[in-house]
Amino acid sequence: MRIRSALAFTVAFLLSASMAVTGAAAQAAPKPAKPIPPAPVHKWVVDKPAAAAAATGGALTYHGGAYVVGPRVYVVYWGDWSGSSPGSDPNNERQYLNNFLSVVGDTPWLDTLVQYNHSDGNPASLLAGQWNDTSTVQATGSIPNQAQVEAEVDKAAAHFGFATSPVSVTNEVPSNIILVATPGAYIDTSVCGYHNTVISSVQKPYTVPYIYEPYAQSACSAGAVFPNTQVPDDVNGDNDGISLGVGHELAETVTDPVPGTGWTGPGGEIGDECQATSSNPYTSADQAIMGSADAIGTDHFAVQPLWDNGANACVLNYDHWFPWSGTLGAPSAGLFGGSTPAVSSWGPSRLDVFTVDNNGDMQHKWFNGSNWSANWENRGQPSEGQLLGSVAAVSWGANRIDVFGFDNVGNIVHQWWDGTSWSGWKDEIGHPSGLTVGPPTVSSWGPGRLDVFTRGSDGAVWHDWYDGGSWHSWQSLGGNVTAAPGAVSWGPNRIDLFALGTGNNQVWHKWWNGTAWINWVNEIGAPSGGGGSNPGASSWGSGRLDVFEVDSTNDHVWHAWYDGGWHYWQDLAGVVGGGASAASWLPNRVDVFGVGRDNGVVYWLRYG
Repeated sequence: MRIRSALAFTVAFLLSASMAVTGAAAQAAPKPAKPIPPAPVHKWVVDKPAAAAAATGGALTYHGGAYVVGPRVYVVYWGDWSGSSPGSDPNNERQYLNNFLSVVGDTPWLDTLVQYNHSDGNPASLLAGQWNDTSTVQATGSIPNQAQVEAEVDKAAAHFGFATSPVSVTNEVPSNIILVATPGAYIDTSVCGYHNTVISSVQKPYTVPYIYEPYAQSACSAGAVFPNTQVPDDVNGDNDGISLGVGHELAETVTDPVPGTGWTGPGGEIGDECQATSSNPYTSADQAIMGSADAIGTDHFAVQPLWDNGANACVLNYDHWFPWSGTLGAPSAGLFGGSTPAVSSWGPSRLDVFTVDNNGDMQHKWFNGSNWSANWENRGQPSEGQLLGSVAAVSWGANRIDVFGFDNVGNIVHQWWDGTSWSGWKDEIGHPSGLTVGPPTVSSWGPGRLDVFTRGSDGAVWHDWYDGGSWHSWQSLGGNVTAAPGAVSWGPNRIDLFALGTGNNQVWHKWWNGTAWINWVNEIGAPSGGGGSNPGASSWGSGRLDVFEVDSTNDHVWHAWYDGGWHYWQDLAGVVGGGASAASWLPNRVDVFGVGRDNGVVYWLRYG
């Protein structure tokens, strides 16, 4: 919308670089049946009455219109930007804006949008192209009016080749966004920026989203209210108004490109809901530095919070962990003491959860993307007798599930769903040399492939595998662990194991790199209070690992993750009487399960 510049912004610093993504899911948005005509412009106006963000913020609702996936911004610098005179570019705004757009994409701040546009994230650089249209700015009075701006948008679409270069179209709105910036001769004292769409003459019948950004004025910048938030090369703080204004309008263009038809809430669009005012400023304690050095090494960019439906609040760092939920309840016979639920997923929005009840039977519940099955399904116990402890589950393809358990004579047993029926329990692989001392875990790196792990009586991790034709024989992978490791694969011929070392309560890591097993290494340690369970692990894509451990002091679930480097440990709270298991069915999505220590109910925590 249009934002008024006399206000004090709710503002923090975005240090422009990528970092780990965190965040909350939102309701699904179906695709509209046909292109949507432009709506009235939505502006950031200068004289907005003072009102606290908390008073206007509220959940965004989807209205059936368009949103943008994978935004790419094409900037047209309209008019004379050639010099440093007051009428040209005295604050070096062009370079500043290019730098901002080049680094803002892959940040936790902008990733707040993924819950609304259902994407896997944003490009690291949003800047897809720039053009200095040196023709005279067409203006009515001191600034161009909306029709004149939209004529320039159409001209820019032709210049950037939208007519001959097809663009990605999502819900009838292209991912390409035109940003029109005017130089210092055109400072609008009533508006800091606005966004809208226009039906392009070169891209019919689709609407082209655009942002208009007049030259920044001090009243639009963080520096006007927060002199201590100036960036190193922005002595007066004026350029803070660029990242604030463009950031605000960019977020609203992605989530509501045709104003009022996409995602809006009681306080307006995603940026409107979180504007602070001079009577409700952002304190220094609330300011955040996100990321590390940017492309030019010095800039920090001021940004305002954005509304996060999952957090039900205005946020700067998208943390989309939902609260723990006891939705699944427990089987009628109760849960086997100290057990950990198993979870697998064979496709988008599908979850299958397995537990062992107090009778030693396996119980099953599933999620179809909308609802959990009403009751637990009893999958029985092996012929040798009841199951002990936990089971493990994995899927290697659509509508396929393989579950492994530990029976009361020490064998690893197997049951599977083939898309039509359950097999019943089978004793196919027995146990390692000596005895199995605990329940198994399992992973799969491709169709027909199963890798099963357990702890032997010698304290080592043992491995057997199925390659689509037959089972092999048990192989020792060494180590001295307290229980079977968490096992996961992020791609073909890759396996990662995580286990709690005996005597030191540290999480150890071992992996198969496609050629050989890499020796156990202690690279992530343990959460505060020490490790207290066998770790759970999941992966949502190549090079991504998520590890979950329950501490031995407070029984909280803790999270460490790898995305090219390790990040550890994040307290996810919960009070879990056993371990935690996890599965992922989509990039940026993780589902975690554990058993409540005090009430024996299966709890569900989700991210994404």
